[in-house]
Amino acid sequence: MTFYKILNRKFQTVFFFICLTSILGVLYYLFNNPSNGEKAPDFTTELVNGNNYSLPNSKGNYVILYFWGSWCGPCLRNAPKLVQLNEKYKSKTFGLESKLDIITIALEKKR
Repeated sequence: MTFYKILNRKFQTVFFFICLTSILGVLYYLFNNPSNGEKAPDFTTELVNGNNYSLPNSKGNYVILYFWGSWCGPCLRNAPKLVQLNEKYKSKTFGLESKLDIITIALEKKR
């Protein structure tokens, strides 16, 4: 085999694995990415103010779980909108005494 045939063969192998990895990545994202309206697992946590929050206790309410980080520009740009939403609806009820809970969860990188 000439040098160019060997190089071409290696290029084909590398290209194949890049395509395969890309396809697997897209499939993983499509099947494992939570979407709007998907049911969250039950959890209980302590809030910044020291109170406990339990998702099962919010059954019947509308709940927004907002995951963010101080390193995430788009997350920080959306924060004022969440504050406005909370101010607008914090004392209102919807339908059968349902209310809106907004829970923000910070995902910070370790330093």
